[in-house]
Amino acid sequence: MTRSKRLTIYTALNSKALRIIDDWSKTDKVTLMGRLMIYEALTHWLWMVFVIFKMTSFDLFVDPYYLVVLLIGCTIFIFAIWVLNDQIPKIKPYKNRFIHHQMTMLVAYITYISGFILLIGQDSFVSGICILSVVVGLLLVDRQIIWRLFLVQCVITIALTLLPYWIGEFPSLRQTTFANNDVLEESRFFWRLSYLYLGLPKAMAIVFTVRKLLDGIQYRKQLIRYKAEYDELTKIRNRRGLFEITRRSLCLEVNRYDCSFILIDLDHFKQVNDVYGHLAGDKMLYQVAQLFKNILPDSAKIGRYGGEEFLAVLPNTSSEAALKIAHHLRTELACKPIDVDENNAIAMTSSFGVASLHIDCIDFIYKVHQRVLSQHQLQQQFNLEFIEMLKVVVDQADQALYDAKYQGRNRVMVSPVVYFDKLQHLGSFGSGVLIEPLDQEDAGLNVP
Repeated sequence: MTRSKRLTIYTALNSKALRIIDDWSKTDKVTLMGRLMIYEALTHWLWMVFVIFKMTSFDLFVDPYYLVVLLIGCTIFIFAIWVLNDQIPKIKPYKNRFIHHQMTMLVAYITYISGFILLIGQDSFVSGICILSVVVGLLLVDRQIIWRLFLVQCVITIALTLLPYWIGEFPSLRQTTFANNDVLEESRFFWRLSYLYLGLPKAMAIVFTVRKLLDGIQYRKQLIRYKAEYDELTKIRNRRGLFEITRRSLCLEVNRYDCSFILIDLDHFKQVNDVYGHLAGDKMLYQVAQLFKNILPDSAKIGRYGGEEFLAVLPNTSSEAALKIAHHLRTELACKPIDVDENNAIAMTSSFGVASLHIDCIDFIYKVHQRVLSQHQLQQQFNLEFIEMLKVVVDQADQALYDAKYQGRNRVMVSPVVYFDKLQHLGSFGSGVLIEPLDQEDAGLNVP
């Protein structure tokens, strides 16, 4: 299995898991939180039972009295959370009771964990792991509730750390007086293993949860960006996405030749909608988009410009080369009937308008972009005016497209190459403040 395929499967599983979590109701999340509390307390309970059964081996390291007290408290906590969790479906319709129910569960948890930290040792890494459990709570419970109780937990932890300096030592499970160094080393080894058992599983669970959370943020970020830059119907870029990738291509890459644009409009497309219906029209748009995408060179970018219009951007492509590509697109589309339903296929034609941006303009734009990279405000202005520049070139292609329509459709027309003088009305690319350090001679412009 290739790496890209594994990555696709991993992303799909992540997105499915995230959709499942998003679909959970509040009661499902609170119920899960209660179960996690029970599982955590059960690990503590099993450790305490094990130590009690082996007390003859561990009596020099562990205070048996406080261990029994903690075991009783842990048992009561497990039973209480079990009962509270069982009542969640019954109080689901009552909003206020449901909020109070969450508060009760969390207060019970904080009370138990505070006692556990006190006896196990607030200077151990187990206590830090317990505090970090707020990360899981943020995913499952109302954030305002979790935040307030987290602050309470922090105050309690600080108090447990500082109060012994004024009021004397707190009770502790750990025995601190030993007859010799051998017993001291055995005690250290015992508590290190205990801390690993009590803290490591929870730490791994928290890391796993945070990882899932970050995966979710990344997935949603990619999804939002995809929806913003891609056309849902044709699965190719929309106008915004096409302009953005063109900006990156012209401003962040080294370009050696002109950049050409091909504006495409399907001939008599309205008749397809009128005769076969809008679903057939949508199907045709999708198939035409995929046909163009497969025929165009790998370096080309194509997007749906609007309605039945498509725009192809060809970096490092002269007007003559773009003309040949446009003729190839026209011929392939005319020769391949498009299926609109199970019984009908239509031979669709298109009209094409070609326009090109001269390489000197592109070089000048690249230099301006390098100047404004570190200045956020100027960069925003540059991006806006770059879009205006693209519209100038596309308008040239649109004029050529209009000529193709006027002369009978199903043909390609070419507009003159756009030189710098066509862009001088734009601030960033003419005499505006963004390019004061640059002049036409430095940029190497050849203005006719």
